[in-house]
Amino acid sequence: MSYTKSLENFRKRLLQDPTETAPEIEAPKSLISRPTVFQPANTVQAQKNDPNAFIESTLRQIRNARMQFEERTAKSLAKAKEKDEVTEQPPMLYRTKAPAEVPTTRGELSEEKSMPVQGTGRSPADDELYADTSPYKRDGLDLLALSRAIKKIESGGGNYSARGPVVESGQYKGQRAMGAYQVMPGNLPQWSKAALGRVVSEDEFMSSKVIQDTIFLDQMTKSFDKYGSAEDAASVWFTGQPASKSKGRSDGYMKAEDYVSNFSRGYREG
Repeated sequence: MSYTKSLENFRKRLLQDPTETAPEIEAPKSLISRPTVFQPANTVQAQKNDPNAFIESTLRQIRNARMQFEERTAKSLAKAKEKDEVTEQPPMLYRTKAPAEVPTTRGELSEEKSMPVQGTGRSPADDELYADTSPYKRDGLDLLALSRAIKKIESGGGNYSARGPVVESGQYKGQRAMGAYQVMPGNLPQWSKAALGRVVSEDEFMSSKVIQDTIFLDQMTKSFDKYGSAEDAASVWFTGQPASKSKGRSDGYMKAEDYVSNFSRGYREG
């Protein structure tokens, strides 16, 4: 019997109604005339002559091939994912550089402008006092509001790490204002000695909020004691002179009267 006829009989058996009697399958004529003892016993040959065994063998090969394909695909995907994770961060040479520090107070400052007065620069925010305020308490003076108002002008709200642009001319030529209140390096030795009893370095000043607040409060309360008002103290911080003597003075970005007006508004708001 040929494979084609065997498969056709197998198909008919699959489609046959179970209630019907299965038709007898014609045995190969070559086997009918042989005695039973002479029938082939080779299993492989029997499978070749058995359509069912042939189909099962084919399906098994297909399943094995599919499993091997899925296994290779899974390994390839795992390697690709691992490679993507390794290359997810770009090399250092191609990473975007951090933006340069840009001042953000007193209008639009630029390094081309000269700033001959103390306290320049700006940046984001810190809103509290870190120093011991007890030595600086005065009747009629709100220390926290004083600090907030100056920091709002000088460093955009209180960035203790702020550095101003390089001063191009004047008393502070070549210097960069420092910290939340934008203290000029030229004033730091004298002011730190007066407030702390010792001279501090620029690095120590920049790394300590307590030192910055202490020096600021020491200078501002001295001006308040001398001139009698928070506005005069703010004017001294900006120009070195009280409000009555500072009109018309400017650092190239803001006039003294505007500085005092901005301070006064911020001080009232607290």
